[in-house]
Amino acid sequence: MAQRVAQVPHRVVQVARLIRGLSPGEREQLKVLVPDLQRLPETKLMIDKGGLRDYIQQELAKVEDEYPSLMEADPFLGGLTVGEYFALPDEDRERIWNEEHTMEIEDFEEHDVKPNAYVPVLEGLQEEKEAHRARMEDWLAEARALRQKILERREGSPLPDSVEMLRELREERDEQILGDPLQSSSGL
Repeated sequence: MAQRVAQVPHRVVQVARLIRGLSPGEREQLKVLVPDLQRLPETKLMIDKGGLRDYIQQELAKVEDEYPSLMEADPFLGGLTVGEYFALPDEDRERIWNEEHTMEIEDFEEHDVKPNAYVPVLEGLQEEKEAHRARMEDWLAEARALRQKILERREGSPLPDSVEMLRELREERDEQILGDPLQSSSGL
């Protein structure tokens, strides 16, 4: 169980809840109005990292045969292996990545046309859209099959809801920092 550092007045808890509900832009405006909020003390979240790491490794081991990890000798980008690519300096990796994933205007085929010509751009685009849609359907089918296999291996028990886990961890962190708001408000 988390230890309480200090009891926090109810109004401070209310302000904290209000601040958490602000957009990033509104938070920036608040920092301008209250310069003392510029530097908040660092907090540490108490997580059993060993347990979390073990859980992730167990789940990955269950699908390792179908989805093996990339090895350093596996082919990657630019004719390089994974190990060779990640051994390069950042600038070289970025250059290779951009070469593999961008097209220059010169790469497009040029056609001579009259100024008022109708260009049937959608012909090739439609085929490309259909090919993309087929790839997406394949990926979705693969994801659904993987989800089914995970459910089978977990004997019908789904993976924990990560959104809910994060919400609980945030609440636990807030409670560690601010104290129990119900306990502090009951003393009013």
